[in-house]
Amino acid sequence: MSKTLHVVNHRINIDQTDDPTDLTTSQIDLALALSKTLGRNIRQGHSFRVVGVNAVLDHSMASDADTGLAAAVKLNYCPTNRHGVKAWNTMFKQWKRQKLLSNKVGQSVRYDDLELCFGGGYSTPRTSTIYASGLGDTTTEYISMYDNAASGLRTSLEDSYNSRNPIPQNSTDEFGVSIKEPKFTTHFPNRNSLMLTAHMSAKASWTRTIGFSAGIVTGTDADAGSTHYMGGSASTGMLSFPGGANIQAMCGLLQASVALLPHDVDSGPDPPTAEGNWYVDLTIFVEGWTPLAESAPRSAAVSKPKRRITKRKKTTSKRRRRS
Repeated sequence: MSKTLHVVNHRINIDQTDDPTDLTTSQIDLALALSKTLGRNIRQGHSFRVVGVNAVLDHSMASDADTGLAAAVKLNYCPTNRHGVKAWNTMFKQWKRQKLLSNKVGQSVRYDDLELCFGGGYSTPRTSTIYASGLGDTTTEYISMYDNAASGLRTSLEDSYNSRNPIPQNSTDEFGVSIKEPKFTTHFPNRNSLMLTAHMSAKASWTRTIGFSAGIVTGTDADAGSTHYMGGSASTGMLSFPGGANIQAMCGLLQASVALLPHDVDSGPDPPTAEGNWYVDLTIFVEGWTPLAESAPRSAAVSKPKRRITKRKKTTSKRRRRS
């Protein structure tokens, strides 16, 4: 049975510098992108089922491009598990209580919901804020998925949940020797990563001199400059998961990190005249989403008192009926 997939496109603008350690990062909000596509409000409080991703390296024809260029793309996400869901629900209840006190939540307030950013430095005007310390707090903090909390600046699901739920101490024997260390260090799920690559196989938009030897090329073309617009963008194909499997991205937040190799070439007989300008186009295929909010407990059914049916007392005796 075929399924309808939702396609999310995201473009990252990259300047190829002379520093090979430069890393370009970007945040992808699947809920925001899907809301724009579908024309309705898709809340961030879901676990999004991603079934495939793809990366394509494209270049701006106004700048030079180096032969053999490759882009390595890492997509970080928060996997959905019971600790992550519990952390989100705890934060959601705290945020909603503060909204109720300020009278800024309810049926009359549209499009406002708990919206996180992936980590420090990714907050947007849509990112929700909260008084993390409660009633005595005088400044708000924006809410992120990861990174350490900073008073007056940021609180995160990761730091908040792990601080309230520390790892129990490992067991020791009677001599105080540790028996075994725990296999995990925190309860909140660590970020997972998907790796993609895209390649540039040919030179594009590079003005250079055709330097063939006189025995091969003769005439004025041997010394003339010529601009070559050669198609060279390529991708490794979609990364899909076998057997109809998917990954669960909590809140639909992804962090893309892109590295270009090699760095821009500024030496040699025919160097580029400017730093390369590139685009990495990401395509993310979403199958669907499931709410993170805990279902409201059903109210206990009110047991109705059983109606007692009393037998009518017989007024006619057997002897009287016989007569």
